[in-house]
Amino acid sequence: MTAKEIDGKFDLIILLTKTPQLDMMLTDIKHIITKNTNLLVLSNGLGNIEVMEKHVNRNQILAGVTLWTSELINPGEIRVTGTGSIKLQAIGEANAKPIVSALNKAGLNVTLSQNVIEAIWHKAGINSVLNPLTVLLDANIAEFGMAGNGMDLSLNILDEIKKLVS
Repeated sequence: MTAKEIDGKFDLIILLTKTPQLDMMLTDIKHIITKNTNLLVLSNGLGNIEVMEKHVNRNQILAGVTLWTSELINPGEIRVTGTGSIKLQAIGEANAKPIVSALNKAGLNVTLSQNVIEAIWHKAGINSVLNPLTVLLDANIAEFGMAGNGMDLSLNILDEIKKLVS
């Protein structure tokens, strides 16, 4: 079903939509978002919180960042290739503890963060370095890590990103 076809009332909606489509997704589901609905974004993008604030009160927003590695098997099919974690933070006054507990019961290794924005920037830095380099070298992250000077190259690029953020 499409987002516009969803019906019901929800305590929590988990958003995995890529950042450029987030505003449209929230517009499409506005009919199921109430003042009691919390929204958790786990799409790792920069600017998601600001987009969400256009649609709901800051106290309804939770943001997280995932650090799970996976590989594409077929369109719409992935395989998790290792263990990972999620860092999560309530942006306003939302109670994140029951959400963390539920996600941990599902085996997702979630911790509460005091600065999820820093964790999101960290992930953005990793993605901006590793993703293009692994594509160029036709390697997964593990194979890239074993390559000669791959890590030196990555660290140099990350140092440049760090200078931009500082």
